Amino acid sequence: MHASIARVAAAIGMVMAALPPFASQPTAALADNGFTDITGSAVHVDIRYPDRDSGSMTELPIPSDQLDPQAQQFLSTPLSQWFDQYWSGTPDSNGKTVRDNSCDAASNATKNSVYAATGQVAYGVSCKFASTGTLGAKQANQFLQLSYLLPHNVIDFKVTTPGPLPASDDPEFTLTFDTELEVSLSIPDSPCPIQPAGATAFTHNAVIDSANFTGDLVKDVINIFSSGTFSSAESELDNSTQPIQLNLGSTLSSLTSGCDAARQNGFVQFDAPIDASQGKLTFRVTHPLDNAPGPVDVFAQAAAEQAQAPLFERPSILLSQSEISPGTQLTVKGTAFQPAETSLHISWVTATSGPVRESDVQWGPQGGQLQDVTINRHGGADGLNQFQTGDLTPGATYQVRVRDCDAITCTPYSNWLLATMAPKGSDQVTLFLDSETTANQVGSTVVNGDGTFTAEVTVPAGTAAGAHTVFANIGGSISAQLPLHLATNGRTSSAISNVRASTSLSAPVPQPAHTDTSGTALINTTTARTLPVTQSTIPANLLNTVPLAGGQNASAPLTVCAGNGCQPVLQVVDSGLQTITTTVMEGDQVTVLGSGFSTGEVALFLDSASGQLLGGGGVGSDGSFTTQIIFPRGTTGNHTLLGVEKGSSGGTEQAVDALFIEQIPR
Repeated sequence: MHASIARVAAAIGMVMAALPPFASQPTAALADNGFTDITGSAVHVDIRYPDRDSGSMTELPIPSDQLDPQAQQFLSTPLSQWFDQYWSGTPDSNGKTVRDNSCDAASNATKNSVYAATGQVAYGVSCKFASTGTLGAKQANQFLQLSYLLPHNVIDFKVTTPGPLPASDDPEFTLTFDTELEVSLSIPDSPCPIQPAGATAFTHNAVIDSANFTGDLVKDVINIFSSGTFSSAESELDNSTQPIQLNLGSTLSSLTSGCDAARQNGFVQFDAPIDASQGKLTFRVTHPLDNAPGPVDVFAQAAAEQAQAPLFERPSILLSQSEISPGTQLTVKGTAFQPAETSLHISWVTATSGPVRESDVQWGPQGGQLQDVTINRHGGADGLNQFQTGDLTPGATYQVRVRDCDAITCTPYSNWLLATMAPKGSDQVTLFLDSETTANQVGSTVVNGDGTFTAEVTVPAGTAAGAHTVFANIGGSISAQLPLHLATNGRTSSAISNVRASTSLSAPVPQPAHTDTSGTALINTTTARTLPVTQSTIPANLLNTVPLAGGQNASAPLTVCAGNGCQPVLQVVDSGLQTITTTVMEGDQVTVLGSGFSTGEVALFLDSASGQLLGGGGVGSDGSFTTQIIFPRGTTGNHTLLGVEKGSSGGTEQAVDALFIEQIPR
């Protein structure tokens, strides 16, 4: 008898091993593993966005017309019903459901394993699997886990014995267990898509019990004499697992069909919150509260950048002649001056989650009545992220703030930006000779919006020969100066000219590396492109110029001569910087200034009168001319520019300017 029972026990062990392998740790209920029961609840899809004025978040169901019909049907059906349909509602081509096929597989596995182990027959095999289950949901890091629990599944079977027992006394057993289908969904930070990361079938709470007296006896004997084979089989069943195929991805894809449109409208965040109090799972797309813009005062920024710029980009002035007679007129040109502004001009960087459609500006006098301005926008690259008023009250302080809006909402307003207008007359350029005093004023003009000006001044008839300085001052804050050398005869060197500029802007001004003997900073524009300034490059007659307080100055020699004391002089102007230079690039077009010539025509040659003719110009009644020439390519290194004119007395007048011609980078 005991041998027969042992063989039956062995067969039962094989049955346990042959059953469909499910499982994980035992689970009695959804809540035991942290799942929220969402049985009977449909999935919700919400949109969340900040109110355009208060910034408080508003959450609403997504409009049904934003989803395709399949998605609308899915959202109207409880998600647990979808699992019910998968498990026991939709038959295959053979007319059987997943539940039916699982039952058939369990029956066949029971029969095969009993026969393979004992040669006996398992018969009367039947299964009673749950037809519906309960659905739970929980979040684990970036995954949403869905648990579909099917409780109280039963398999009944009998096993024949080789002994003398009648068939009616064959041992009968019942296996009960809970089945769980668990799906993991990867939840992205931004929409979408939602993709199943895997699906697994588990079995929990497996119990093998006898269903008749013989079964009881077999189970008792096995538990006493065979170290609890039934318990081992139950434990083995609770620690097995089997992956399954769930076609949930195609269903969920219907929900994400509008993801592209959502992102394009600024809904760039995604999550899947679970409401335990209502048993509800929500897929939620969120338009975040974007950061407020940071408006910049364009004029103040330009002034600060100019203060930090290389000195050759700071205010400078250029004289039309390097020699002049007392009592005659001189043209002064200024560049890189910061014009005084009496308007409000701001710009900002747009950073809305969706394409910007509107910018709202509030502005007005500080503490006064505000004005609202709406700027229609066409995306962040439309160039409309700026605002400028007309002329405002000089000296008054104004406040301005801005926000950007896309199609859904708006950013908060920026902090108030305060801007004080320039005082009255701040765009006035005053020109002085030698010192910035009323007695020495020689002219005035208004600076243009691009920071340039042109003015005609007259050197007073009683000006003594020797070195003098022309000052240009705008609004008492930005100055440039040119030292002028006046002489009754002879020539001063025109090979080197230095440009200085000064500014009293509030931004810190970097100090140059080289200074003259009096501590005045110098920039040698003849070598500014490639060569550092050294003490030896500074003409001795420029070493004692007086610097303006608070910045750098610009200077250049001028000879004031009487009668025939003026000698022909050539100067080359850098066309880009509008400063005197002795360094040019092969192939560059430059302006040549001539002074001290007799009335007539001047021809310009490279190196000598027999060299290449570069151009020429007609001399005016004041002995000056202006023309443009191009230095030929292939001509590099140290050269001279020669100006030759046939004088009215039959003699030939000449002027020479030393140049260094740079090679074009190749």
